This record gives sequence, structure tokens and C-alpha cells, in this order.
Amino acid sequence: MKIKFLFVFCALLLINPLNALAADKTYDLGLTSSDISFSKELVVGQKIRIYAGVHNFGTEDVAGYVTFYQGDLLIGSSQVVSVRAGGLVDEVYVDWTVPSGTFNIRAEIKGQDPKDENTANDLTVTSFYLPLPDNDQDSIPDIRDPDDDNDGLTDEIEAKRQTDPFDADSDDDGCLDNADDFPLDPKLCIDSDNDGIDDKIDTDDDNDGLSDSKEEQLGTNPKNPDTDGDGVIDGQDVYPLDPNRSKKAVPVVINNSNKNTNLNSNINAQENINSNINAATETPIEEDLNQNINAEINLGNLAANNLNPQVDISISQKDWRTYIFRSQIRGLNDENLAYHWEFGDGSYSTDKIAEHSYEGSGDYKVSLKISGKNDLELTADKQIEISFFNFGNFTLWLILGGLMMLLLILLFYLISKRKQKHYASK
Repeated sequence: MKIKFLFVFCALLLINPLNALAADKTYDLGLTSSDISFSKELVVGQKIRIYAGVHNFGTEDVAGYVTFYQGDLLIGSSQVVSVRAGGLVDEVYVDWTVPSGTFNIRAEIKGQDPKDENTANDLTVTSFYLPLPDNDQDSIPDIRDPDDDNDGLTDEIEAKRQTDPFDADSDDDGCLDNADDFPLDPKLCIDSDNDGIDDKIDTDDDNDGLSDSKEEQLGTNPKNPDTDGDGVIDGQDVYPLDPNRSKKAVPVVINNSNKNTNLNSNINAQENINSNINAATETPIEEDLNQNINAEINLGNLAANNLNPQVDISISQKDWRTYIFRSQIRGLNDENLAYHWEFGDGSYSTDKIAEHSYEGSGDYKVSLKISGKNDLELTADKQIEISFFNFGNFTLWLILGGLMMLLLILLFYLISKRKQKHYASK
């Protein structure tokens, strides 16, 4: 019986040694490490609340205060506590910001009134914690945050662009990576028209044929090639601020009865107008027509109606995955045209002659859209195939190198075995 009692006593002592020792005290406030808890998950930089439960292990009511520490660093101010007798618990808390690196929390009861008779349980220390890192301080730990630097680009996209997923401005030029057209060049930032020239030095930011200074004079948007949204770029739009019209009407009545009109491009504009204007014309001709209407006006429209312009794509290979794309236009002057290339991998270009490097082998559909005056629109597409088995493919070289190494190892092994058999036979 004595052995059984001793066993139970030892078990109680192991489970709650401080309580067991303090059971006979009159005035005794105490803490245990399990009484310290946190309001949220421990994420670096997050503001949370630390709680501590204070027990009254004595037989009389006791008051005091609790002080919290991060290691030896004081956290906030001391918290007053008063606990009724009978093993009841009063909870106190303090607000705190989670630090980086490992830490532990210490809570200590002081100033007990009446004076504490058991100081052994007045202090408790937690084990060490390692909080979850949060690079962009958005309260989402990096292990669950798809955008660790909060620059608007996911870490996956930044890996493809080779920018730093933990730095919102990888090249430190003042432009966040998601708005930086040159995210790895600290000298360049925004390229509105994708022509490879930074807006700071580009005289025509939207590549519409009008300089930025000219657009400021006209009141058009230097960052938008089609300010009024009528489908005609500002440089070709006679009324760039009017979405309902883009071409200047020519008040001329042409006499179609003359079938033998000479279409020679060298005909003087004034003679051409005089020969085609009906003698009964009721609409007066503006004076500036004498200077502005030339053979191109008379012949250009006829050519557009009769020659049916066509476009094709010419492709030349620069290296294994880099190609140069050119347009071949028939039946149309290729000046004052807007080009839009799509390379089939999500990339595009507005250059007249485009150069593009693909990330790897595969089949890609290259598309070209050309727009110009008088609502002109031409399209063409062509399929290209980039073979994996090309000596310009570094990955192929790695595979071949690996196979050669395996072959050499196998050859060395066979020679060694043959020598062993030879010596064994002797």
C-alpha cells in the first residue's frame, strides 16, 4: 500500500511538480510554459498578442503583475493580475510584433500582494520558436505567398523573366518589375510602344508617326497610338480627336464617262483634275486641292481597288532558336503601315522587321497583322518548327555528353573485366 501511494505521489510530482510543491502554500501565484500562447500563426513582421494564464495555487486571493520578455528584451508594459484562491486562472496579454530569427518568450510574476510564498513558479520560459518568413510584409508567409515581393508578378513569372522574386524592383531603377519593360536594366524602364527604346529617350512613345511634342500640340495622347479609338492611328488620322471621322472629304465630282484617262503617274495634278471634273460641277473645289491632289490620289485609289494587295511572311533563321521575320507586300506601298507580329509563344513585336528568340523546341504559329490608311488591314500567318535535335541546342549537348560518359564508363568496365579474366587464367 505504501509503495502504491509513493508511486501516485511521484506521478503527480512529474506531471505538475510546481503545483505539487505549492499545494500547502497560502499565497502562491504561478506560471507554466504551457500557459503561454499566441493569437496567430508566427509570421515575421506580423502584429500578434501573447497570452499568459496565471494560476492561484494558494488558499487566499493574491494580486500582482506579469512582465513579458523576448529573451532579455522587455515586451510592452507589465500587466496587472488578481486571482481568486482555489486554483483559478486569470489571463493577461501584451501586443507584440514577431521578429525574424529564432526567439523564446519569458513571463515573470512580480509584486505579489500578499507576498508570494513560493517563488519557484513565478517565472516560465518557452522553447525556441522559428517564425515563418514574409518578405513583402503582407501577413502571408512566403511558403504560401505566390508573389513574395508584392510587385504584381508571381514568383513563377519572375523565374521565367529572371527577375528577383524577393525584390519588387530587381534593377533598382524606381520602376516595379511588373511595370518595367526592361526589368534587368537600371538605365531603362518604360517602353510604351515596344520598340526597344525607353520612353525617356524615345521621341515617339506610341510609335504612331507623330512625335511626342507634336502630340502635345495637337492634344492627343503620346502614350496611345489611337487617341480617339476609331481604329486609325493618330499619325494617319486627319481628325485624331474625333472618333466619327478620320479622312478629309474631297468635294470633287469625277466624270466617269471618260474611259481613256491616262493613268501615267507623272501627269500633272492640275491637268488631271481639269480633265476629270464635270463641267456642271456644283461643288466648288477648295484652293488647297491644287497643291495637295497629285497623281498618287488619282492612281492610288484605283490601285487599291484593282490590285488587291497581299502579304506574305519571309522567315530566316539566325541560330537554333532565333528567327528574323519580314513581310513581303505585293500591290501596295509599304510606307506608313503599322505592323503587329505574334510569335505563337505569347510574345509580340511592332517592328517592321522582327527578330525573336524562342525558349525551346516546338511548333509555333507566327501571325502578322498590317494596318494602314483607308481602313487597310492585311493578315498572314506561317507555321515554324524548331527541332530539339539541333547542335545549337545546349540541352542536346548535355544529353550527348552524358551518353558519352556512360559509354566510356562501360568501355572502361569491360576492359577491366577482360584484364581480370586474363590475369586469372595465368
